[in-house]
Amino acid sequence: MNSLSPSKPHMQIVAGLAALCSFALLAPSQASADIITNLSSITPDASGGYDWTYTAFLTDQQYIDRTQGAQFGTIYDFGPATLVNTTGHMATDFTFSFDPTDTAAFGTAPTDTALDNIRFTDTGSMIATSTNLGTFTVNSPNGGSTLGEFDGQALKTLDNTITGNIGRLAVAAPMPLPAALPLFGTGLGILGLIAWPRARKGDRRRAR
Repeated sequence: MNSLSPSKPHMQIVAGLAALCSFALLAPSQASADIITNLSSITPDASGGYDWTYTAFLTDQQYIDRTQGAQFGTIYDFGPATLVNTTGHMATDFTFSFDPTDTAAFGTAPTDTALDNIRFTDTGSMIATSTNLGTFTVNSPNGGSTLGEFDGQALKTLDNTITGNIGRLAVAAPMPLPAALPLFGTGLGILGLIAWPRARKGDRRRAR
């Protein structure tokens, strides 16, 4: 094996570390009220994709009652995704849609209308204030991260009117090229240039 050629296990380790570092650098900024969505983990799967797990919370002095208007949360500009798993209220009381044209709320707007937004909408029973709504996991072909936006809306216990919030969190993005790969490519190019004159000399010798 060429000593300059990175092995598959090494490349997998580099990819995993890149995903972990990007996840750590893009910790979410939480809003102060309503439905808050946080990124919990990014896990590579067996097929080369990545499972993104988010946790949603209903904060203090808010509640959910679908009979009083739409209550939902949205992650914007996530990109291609497939729902893999849900737990808690996310499994029993919410439905999911993936659509690049979801209407933004509370000043949040998709920046790329070609990328799917993830929206979870309450279709179940009333949910009391200060509740962990559970988790949902979506699979993406992308393991890199970039800073995106989310919003959510529910009802205020004070006057039973719709309230909402916006915030920032990590969303999927193409995996950044490991820093070593450009150097690896440059090294191969230099070796090729060195080998070419030698091959030409060999050709001339054979011609004689």
